[in-house]
Amino acid sequence: MYARLIADEALEGQSLVRVARLLNEHEIAAPRGGLWQVGSLSQLLRAPAFAGLLPETQTVWDEERGFRKYTSVVRPYRDPHTGCPVFVGEGIVTVEEQQRIVAALESRTQLRGDGVRRPVRGAAHLLTGLLFCAVDGCGTRMSKNRTSYVCQGVRLGHTCPGARAMAARVEEAVADAFLSRNPTLVAQWERSEVQGKRGLLFAAVERVWVTRAPGRGRRFDPEKRLRIVWAGENHEE
Repeated sequence: MYARLIADEALEGQSLVRVARLLNEHEIAAPRGGLWQVGSLSQLLRAPAFAGLLPETQTVWDEERGFRKYTSVVRPYRDPHTGCPVFVGEGIVTVEEQQRIVAALESRTQLRGDGVRRPVRGAAHLLTGLLFCAVDGCGTRMSKNRTSYVCQGVRLGHTCPGARAMAARVEEAVADAFLSRNPTLVAQWERSEVQGKRGLLFAAVERVWVTRAPGRGRRFDPEKRLRIVWAGENHEE
């Protein structure tokens, strides 16, 4: 079934442009006919029904007309008594799989000042958006600069002395920590490109704090310099 093919391609980290091209090349019509587009694929993958959940269209209050009106936002309906999503059948993907897919899609976009999500320019690095400087009073994001992730505060000329970590070592440490907690995802991780791996990380990790090195020339020690905040948990490792 083509719906599962779309899900598998998305879970592998393939771009929606590539998935749309694959479907169109095999003359698989979109739900409303015609060619597949990135927008229609994104809408399908995000739909609650894709994971077997009852959908609900979000409404907002219209001040001028004095009643609630529907928006274009569709989300899972939650039982008012339990607060849990309501299942209406077996989905094409599991809820966990859909969360990973949505996280991967979100990692490829950036929320701009106008409130609209736009594609991230250029290929994102593995930990972009997840690393933060742990120097007291800083908390600024870290970005990749050549072979290292560097506190943006330093790059912008702020007073923070700045955390810095060799990219290869910090990426390896975070990946090892993630896979040790999720051994069933090892094969998928190894098959995925950077965007696919980012999707897996964004679904499992809230952020990663990097402390400053105690001195120059010392080997990177993740146990001393990394604090990983896992999604849905109150403690850090």
